[in-house]
Amino acid sequence: SSDVCSSDLPALEIELHDGTGAITVVWLGRRRMSGIEAGRTMVVHGRLTGAEGGRGQCTMFNPRYELKPMHA
Repeated sequence: SSDVCSSDLPALEIELHDGTGAITVVWLGRRRMSGIEAGRTMVVHGRLTGAEGGRGQCTMFNPRYELKPMHA
């Protein structure tokens, strides 16, 4: 859990990888969301914060998202 989510406010925090790097995605006010699970492919849309100068981890808060079909 990150410092951003240190209050009593519920938050779902995931790490999203695209093969070139990773970002932290946080939905405030949620503890879980249907369909979001480890290994699931998804696309997120929103504003990135952090990672000044290209170093460190970027974070996206409350993005719109699209779950991609799961492959068997």
